[in-house]
Amino acid sequence: MSERLGDLTSRERELVDAVALGDVLECSQLSIERLSASDDPEHIVRAELLRELLLKRCDTPQDPRGLRVRSARITGTLDLNHVEAAVGLELRDCSFENPVLLEESHLPWLTLTGSSVPALNSDGLRIDGSLLLDEGFRVTGPVRLGGAHITGSLSLTGAELANEVGPALHGVRLQVGSGLFLDRLRATGHGELGAVRLSRAHITGLLSLEDAELTNETGPALVANRLQVDGDLLGMGLRATGCDEKGAVDLLEAHMTGSLSLSGAKLTNKTGPALAGVRLQVNGGLFLSKGFRALGHGECGAVQLWRARITGPLTLSGAELTNKVGPALHGDRLQVDSDLFLDDGFRATGYVRLSGARIGGLLTLRDARLISNEDGFVVDLGDMEVKRLIVPPALVCPQALRGRSPCEAARNRIGLSGLVYTSLEDSRWSEWLHLIARHTSGYRPQPYQQLASVRRAAGHDADARKILIAQQQDLYERGDLGGWLTKTVHRTWGALGGYGYLISRIALALLVVLFAAAGLGIVAGHILIAPGRYVAMHTAQASHPDGSCSLTEQIGIGIDRGLPLGSTGIRSRCDFDTTTRWGQVVTGSSWVLQFLVWALATLFVAGYVGLIRKAT
Repeated sequence: MSERLGDLTSRERELVDAVALGDVLECSQLSIERLSASDDPEHIVRAELLRELLLKRCDTPQDPRGLRVRSARITGTLDLNHVEAAVGLELRDCSFENPVLLEESHLPWLTLTGSSVPALNSDGLRIDGSLLLDEGFRVTGPVRLGGAHITGSLSLTGAELANEVGPALHGVRLQVGSGLFLDRLRATGHGELGAVRLSRAHITGLLSLEDAELTNETGPALVANRLQVDGDLLGMGLRATGCDEKGAVDLLEAHMTGSLSLSGAKLTNKTGPALAGVRLQVNGGLFLSKGFRALGHGECGAVQLWRARITGPLTLSGAELTNKVGPALHGDRLQVDSDLFLDDGFRATGYVRLSGARIGGLLTLRDARLISNEDGFVVDLGDMEVKRLIVPPALVCPQALRGRSPCEAARNRIGLSGLVYTSLEDSRWSEWLHLIARHTSGYRPQPYQQLASVRRAAGHDADARKILIAQQQDLYERGDLGGWLTKTVHRTWGALGGYGYLISRIALALLVVLFAAAGLGIVAGHILIAPGRYVAMHTAQASHPDGSCSLTEQIGIGIDRGLPLGSTGIRSRCDFDTTTRWGQVVTGSSWVLQFLVWALATLFVAGYVGLIRKAT
């Protein structure tokens, strides 16, 4: 036995024998609280003896089952820095007087289950098997595992960690080869580094945070930026409370090869996002459902998924997101290769922002409830691409079905500019048209063109024409057409030809003008300008000069006068007498009709050609 230890107590000699036999030394039946105050030598083991045994400085053999002690009070400082032990160490339900030092040490396995430690400094620790800091393990200072490498699993299930000056669990660049278990963990930290810090950690297998409770009143609760999980991350029932502009749960550029589930979790942050997943990548599905609650604050959103990439489905069915000063869900340029579910009681206080998102399957907000922010925005789908879209218009405007104008809910806004979809389900095109015309921030042609394209692809050309006519009407009301003359021409073009989509109107108007011209000729044949003389009279070339024109001739002269091109030849024998005041009035009227015929014919040709182009 090493001389520096002096005489061993009877309990310590029992420990030396137990190590040789591979037995467990149980020192007491006391609780941790009573054990920490005990001075009974039968309850005490010196930390120096543990170090000497692991270094093989004691003249005793070591059983492969390792050094195992239960319910002991460990006095002194267990300094195992840089120690390379041949056997594992189990100190279960023990009370430590001073911090445990394990920096750059190497052990086959380590168990501190149920023990109470002032601090655990184990940066660079290497464990060939598992590291168990679970089931009542308590620390009143930091647990440092920065750069540690655990070949087996790491468990802090049921542990209680608290640090008043930094992270409760510091695991930057931590590597775990067979699962990290933080279920029912209670961790309270302080400061901007987070309560639990797993930045750049690499977990092979499962990372579980089920029913964990992470609290930090001056910073984030969980910092896991650039975390790599080669499996699933499960956080069902997680409760995370932070206070940091970067997020209560920060998953910046984290990557899960499996799924990420936070169903039933409750995340709170009064100064930033509750869940920050900027450039988060999940190869499976992302599940934020079944009672998921997120309370955030600010323009970054309660749930922030900027540029995130989800290979499987993203579901927030039944979730509740709250942000009174910005978006509830902020998913700019989010990419979901499958479906996005915001349905089945999904509730958002603060608008849903998905501008620039790419959804490979279905986006549904069926049975959702959205409460707009102060700006009136309810949902922003601008520049988004999605195959199938279910957005009930009643989410934005309960009056959409009736198309009432002016709309009583006109304050509510939806962003649709640049939205591309292949099918619009569970809503009528007329309701969607109401949203475009009455609930967008300004005139944009693309939403009309997209809706018309979808209706045309479904074989409803008449609906498409109505939509495109509504587009031109909105251009007149909210667009930039220029001066009054341009607006007048635009309005006239709409009234006469439906902006080129109703050329039958032009044809009818042209026919009416031609009838008016014929009628003008008849009127001219009945206006008496002198005894026996009328405005419409035979010319000198007629067989009966100075005779009155027949009804047929009156109609013909009216049509001749109205047609800009072509002639019936009647004017050679019957024409208006322009030497009189009434003859001049009738002639001037025929010029007006001729101009109208010319204009309507031009519009008819232009509209017909344009309609052919639109159809092709």
